[in-house]
Amino acid sequence: MDKENEVKKFTEASGSPERDRKPIFIVSVPKNRAIDALILIKQRAQILNLPIYSAIIIDKHPDLIYVEADDYSAVAQAIAYFRYARAFETPLDALEFDELRRSIEDAIKHSREVEEKKEIEFKVGQIVRIIHGPFKDRTARIVSVSKTKLFLDLMVGATLIIEVKPEDVEPVSE
Repeated sequence: MDKENEVKKFTEASGSPERDRKPIFIVSVPKNRAIDALILIKQRAQILNLPIYSAIIIDKHPDLIYVEADDYSAVAQAIAYFRYARAFETPLDALEFDELRRSIEDAIKHSREVEEKKEIEFKVGQIVRIIHGPFKDRTARIVSVSKTKLFLDLMVGATLIIEVKPEDVEPVSE
């Protein structure tokens, strides 16, 4: 329910006239450093009392941070001395803003779907059907289970053990 309310508020805010929403600036950061920069932006906004209202990273663009702020100088101050980080001076225009809004809505929908999926626990000896990969539609018996992979015996007469990801199989029997 909370996420749905957030989406509605966000959608209503984005549907409002251009003058009501704050500009959104893009900050480009080095690969795999976006979380560090996001934390820095948050801390500097609090400490320096900068007019920065939100900052997000989207899976679609993991090396970009979208910062909602009153002006470019606040964003520049927030990322100052962060090596190779660059803030673009012009904020997003209306088309880019709509694309960002759709990306955020898609991310929220996806997170709801992930929450709804039940975690399937696999056990040694369980029979499963392979749903992805070269052995698709074959049944196999689980020989070993780890956090990120399963080892399966294809039961073809001779022992043939393969390694698959848990999301690549579905249980046939329990």
